[in-house]
Parts: sequence; C-alpha cells; structure tokens
Amino acid sequence: MTNKLILLATLTIWQVCTSAQSVAPQKLTGKRYGFAFNNVTVEIDTADGARIVSFKADNKEILYTGSTQDMNGSTFWPSPQSFWNWPPIAEIDNKAYAVKITGNKLKMEGKTNATHKLSVTKIFEADSRDTSFTITYILINHNTTTKKYAPWEVTRVLAEGLTFFGKGTTEVTGNMKTNAVVADNTVWYHQDSTNSGSNFNKFFCDGQGWLAHANKENYLFLKKFENIEAANAATGEAEIEVYTADNHAYTELENQGAYVSVNAGDSIKWKVKWYVRKIESKNDIFTGSQKLISIAKRLISLPELPDTFSTTRISQVKNQGINLYPVPVREKLTVKLPDNVNKATVSIYNMQGAMVLSSDITASNSSISLKHVPAGPYVCRVYSKSGLNENKFFLIQ
Repeated sequence: MTNKLILLATLTIWQVCTSAQSVAPQKLTGKRYGFAFNNVTVEIDTADGARIVSFKADNKEILYTGSTQDMNGSTFWPSPQSFWNWPPIAEIDNKAYAVKITGNKLKMEGKTNATHKLSVTKIFEADSRDTSFTITYILINHNTTTKKYAPWEVTRVLAEGLTFFGKGTTEVTGNMKTNAVVADNTVWYHQDSTNSGSNFNKFFCDGQGWLAHANKENYLFLKKFENIEAANAATGEAEIEVYTADNHAYTELENQGAYVSVNAGDSIKWKVKWYVRKIESKNDIFTGSQKLISIAKRLISLPELPDTFSTTRISQVKNQGINLYPVPVREKLTVKLPDNVNKATVSIYNMQGAMVLSSDITASNSSISLKHVPAGPYVCRVYSKSGLNENKFFLIQ
C-alpha cells in the first residue's frame, strides 16, 4: 500500500474525489467487442474463445493475425499442458463466450468443458490514465474434488523483432535455449536469426513478473503480471515460455501464474496488464539495449491505479517515510524526507511511465516547482544513496 495515495497515512482537512478514467467497452461488428483509448484500440471476439484478436497502437497491429488455423491473437489455457495435451480445451480456447457489461468492465463467460469440468471467465478493462489494458482471468473448477492448475496466457506476435524479460532464479532451458542471450540479468531473444523447426522451437525460464517484445514497427509491447517463485510453476512449465512456430510465422509470448490447488467449486483469479509504447529509434532495438530496459522498468514500476483519485491537503506530517504536500499540488510540491535522510533525488513520472522532471533536494530545501507540468495524476519517486526508494501518487490541479 506504500504506493497508494498518502491520505491513507495522514490527517486530512478536506477531501475531493474524481472519477476513474476507465473506458467504456464498445460493441463492434459481428460478435466482437472492444475499447478505444488514447492511441490504442483493442478487439475481443466472443465467438472465438473471447480471445484478443487485435491490439493496435497508432493503428499499427501488435498481435499476429495471419493464421487460418485458430492461432491468432491472445488466448488463455490452463497449465500444465500435460493434463490436456493437444488441441486446447475448446470451451476455453475457441468456443463462444457469453457477454455481460458491468459499468466499464467487459465480462465474458465460457461454458464448462465436460471432460475436465473447467470453465473460464475473462474480465477486460482499459484505463486512459496510464494507457493500460487489463485482463482478469478466472479459472473455475467444476469438479467435485480438489484439482491443481496454473493460469497461462498465450499471446502471439509476428516472429520478428526482439523479445526480452527479467531473468529469475533458473537458467534458460528448452530446445531453443541457444538463441536466448542473458545480459544484465535480462533474457534476450532476437528472433530474426532463429532456426525454428519441430525440434527447435521453444525455451523456458523463471522470470520477474514481466515479458516484453519490441517489434519492427518500433513499438514496445509489455505484459505485467504477478511474479512467482520458480518452485511454484506448474510441472514441466515455467513462469515464462517463448515458442516460435515451425514456419517462423509467429512467436508466442507465454506467461504463467502459480500452480495451486483449487477446491471443488472454487476458482483462480489472475490479472495481467498490457502496455504498448512507441520506441523513439530503431537503433534502440538490440540485445542489451539500456533504452528498452529503461522503458520496461518505468512501465513495471507504475503502481496500480485506484478506482478513484482522492486528493488530500495534509495538516500533519509524519516522520516515517516520505510525505508530500500540499496535495493536490498547484505550482509547488514539498517533499518531507525521513529524519535520517539529508539529500535525495526526486523524479516525477506521468501515467505513461515517462519522466517529466527530476531534481535533487535536501532536508532544508525540499520544494520543487511544478508550474509548467500539466494537470493530472503523477507518481513521485524519491530515492537516495542511503537506500531510500519510495513511490507515491499525487495529483496536480
């Protein structure tokens, strides 16, 4: 909760609430629904497993859409694959889902598979504040006994460009491991040099809760999810799997949650957040690129946005952690440092993850001018050589 609004730990004089900038879903042609927010559009096909069949930024497609054999877009499977083998469970992967819209949430419910007695519900949301798209997957056990599953998102992109993710505690395994390069605790996979084939098509690795792909159109696509310990992955699986099709048409960016016991009638709820950002230059897309790492780190460090932004003017400053005042800010933000910190660097980020300013402060001179920063929600990061590293929401009015 350290990243939530500071009103949770302070005494208030007054409070104002503003509504969330979530985006209403739209009914599209046929059985498709979607969202349009900022420069992003999303389409979900209810007749095809409620899969995401289009995810565009600036009208540039991020997903693979060229399959004639139901291998397009982004889908969901239960893990491990060993208990259902191939093909995927149709009621989960490619059959029709029922649709329900509640507020700005698009809810799709699949039917129960007769053999495995599983069903999946997907809840889709979009937020214009940080240009994010969130999917909540609910895997329901309709068996009369406890079963064990892990959630598994499979997202297909063109087999080109650069895939990368933070390396966890295990080494890269699988028949395509030689194409994965580890540098700066990051696993990199440059797809243009891949030798794919039936015996050379995938690798596995523990991750750090995110998976990114930079494509040839200069867009960075990043998926953020709960990080799991390597020991908590499903049998024969891993938190991250990257698979390239035999014909090198597409690559699957696969992320999995924890392998857990699910009681009869109970469910797993698992959330994945998507971001897409424009990369300034093609020259930044290479193995080991610090520019790509910087963009990815900014995105994964963005805190969860509350349903409403509450803004508070502070009448009492506490001596634990940092405090910001006044909130909301109009022109000048004061940062109160902990008693044991004399100097620190303050960086202000917008909800796209871009830094809008950075300034050094001291305990005796801790005010920052925000006169030329546009109104809206921001994250203030305060860090120092002594180990202070804290993020807080605030609002500029």
